[in-house]
Amino acid sequence: DMEERVISVRSVASKTGGVRHVTIHAVLWRLLAEYGAGERDSLLCPPTWPVRWRLLRKKAGWGVHHRFGEWSADALRHTYASYHAKWFRDFPLLQMEMGHRSSSLLRARYLNMEGVSRDRARLFWEVPEHGRKKRIVHC
Repeated sequence: DMEERVISVRSVASKTGGVRHVTIHAVLWRLLAEYGAGERDSLLCPPTWPVRWRLLRKKAGWGVHHRFGEWSADALRHTYASYHAKWFRDFPLLQMEMGHRSSSLLRARYLNMEGVSRDRARLFWEVPEHGRKKRIVHC
């Protein structure tokens, strides 16, 4: 919902089985706008996306016999949570956006965030300025 700036995660697509709303933060808003989100008949996820996503991960070194090993299906979810926790320091909001029923799971998994510094979190949430090289990977 571009007007409300939230992504509605339906129960069939939710890991936790519940419907939830995730905030579209400024950095995502900018990326979505660059790709025409909200425009009439815009398609952000092409039908060939699963194949393209698998190839992108392979090129980046993820896979059974590759540098980083097998890709974890939760990698993006955990990355979001770790950087959100480090930057915003708002566990109730993160709990709601992640769809966790209690804060205990969230705190157990994301309080020890080795390698996630405030500087790295700032880069994660930073909105690139116009004219700077984009951090977008085209596939």
